[in-house]
Amino acid sequence: MKKHATRPAVLLLVLHSFFFAPLLNSQDVILQGFYWNTHPGDVNNTTSGGIWWDTLATVAPEVAAAGFRTVWTPPPTKSFAGVWDMGYGMYDYFDLGEYLSKGTTRTRHGSRGELDAMIAAMHNNGLLVMADVVLNHRGGADGQAMYQVGGNNGFTIFTPPSGRITGGPEDFHPNNQHPDQDPDYHNPIFFEDVCYFNEADSDPPTNPDGTPGSWFFGAPAISGSMGDSLIMWGRWLVNDVGYDELRLDAVKHIDPWYVAKFLVETKNGTQPFAIGESFDYGLSNLANYHNAVETSPNSGTKPAKISLFDFPLRGALKSVLNNTSGSTDLYQTLGGAGLVWGSSMTGFDVVTWLESHDTDREGYVNASSGCPIPYGSSCLELHTESDHDPVFSDKEDMGYPFLMAAEGRPVVFWKDWYWYGLSEDIKWQMALRETTATGSSDHIQNMGGSWPTDPPYDGDNHGGNMFAMRRDGLSGGVSDGMVLGLNDDDDKEHAVYVNTPF
Repeated sequence: MKKHATRPAVLLLVLHSFFFAPLLNSQDVILQGFYWNTHPGDVNNTTSGGIWWDTLATVAPEVAAAGFRTVWTPPPTKSFAGVWDMGYGMYDYFDLGEYLSKGTTRTRHGSRGELDAMIAAMHNNGLLVMADVVLNHRGGADGQAMYQVGGNNGFTIFTPPSGRITGGPEDFHPNNQHPDQDPDYHNPIFFEDVCYFNEADSDPPTNPDGTPGSWFFGAPAISGSMGDSLIMWGRWLVNDVGYDELRLDAVKHIDPWYVAKFLVETKNGTQPFAIGESFDYGLSNLANYHNAVETSPNSGTKPAKISLFDFPLRGALKSVLNNTSGSTDLYQTLGGAGLVWGSSMTGFDVVTWLESHDTDREGYVNASSGCPIPYGSSCLELHTESDHDPVFSDKEDMGYPFLMAAEGRPVVFWKDWYWYGLSEDIKWQMALRETTATGSSDHIQNMGGSWPTDPPYDGDNHGGNMFAMRRDGLSGGVSDGMVLGLNDDDDKEHAVYVNTPF
């Protein structure tokens, strides 16, 4: 048995499927407060028929009591498919359910008044509200025009009813500033691709009331009229509408120089916490993007801060959890997995997750025949998209325990909490996280100890049934620090000697 002077080795006996020893400074657990194609309410009532903002307001007290800090909410803006749009088909940035367009006044989620009431309910219960912000693209154009470059027509004319942030060919790729549609930052993979640097200048945008902007944080400031307008919109969401934190959609396709400028200008003083969604499983790609944002000179005198979703870790966990035979090598698959262990990023740079609206793709659509789910005067049905790719096994006894023990800020998916009956398990795992999951972390491959050879511990488990993680704590093992053990063998106990912080 290997020993360290300050970290004695202990025998970690693990039954299927996990064990916390002992108890976790919360890094503020996030509840994803929606799923793909949330219930749209009565779609024939396009003024007050939405239910989602009201749903979130109703659950605010119990969400706060469960220990969540933030509720991540869907995009609030009017989008191209009207009452059916989840909000990712961005059309009118300043229409939060107030103007008649795309066949509806309200959004899929409700009216502006219901949105305001939801945010107030969250704040009254001590919760932060995260806005899902779509900067990359714009859809539902009011007309077509030729691109500035290339000779082809694009859907680039926008005259939204709010009267704010109109659009023309100069605002989309290809244009005079960027005469191409090349990946990763100029290709129109979702609707028309927004250009932030058209007519690039160093002038700050105007305030929402039309007065000159006063939040310019220093040269070099490279942005254009559309980039300036979106910065002003971001400030409005935070300072006027009342959002506290931001999730930036599809940042893989947004120039990091613009992301940096957008983040630092969104609010005077401390920048809101922000997560970037870069749908990429490459460790180096994510780490490089993160570094490009945080070291960008375009943020001027105020450094930008961004966290990224840990797609590589989710991929590793999915491969373990969905292999119900228990034949996955946990030791090799989880040892060193993810951005914290596999790159130079820290837990403060990372948001961990198992499921989201992009992987669990079942939700409500208009009924194709009959009326399987009546609501008001509408007929709905549940529909699963072709890119449905969920984790379907062992979330509560291996997946969420890993997230609650690990560095990074964890996200709990709405359906896991409210649809799939996992709330009680996740709740006590969150409570453990709150008290002991502090300090740096390490995995079994670096934790010392040895594999026992005597029954009943089955010393041959080095083949992959056993995984362990250590959090070192901040008190030298006096009041925090922990060890997590995982075992994917349904019918055997396994054990390993590991060095601990206590």
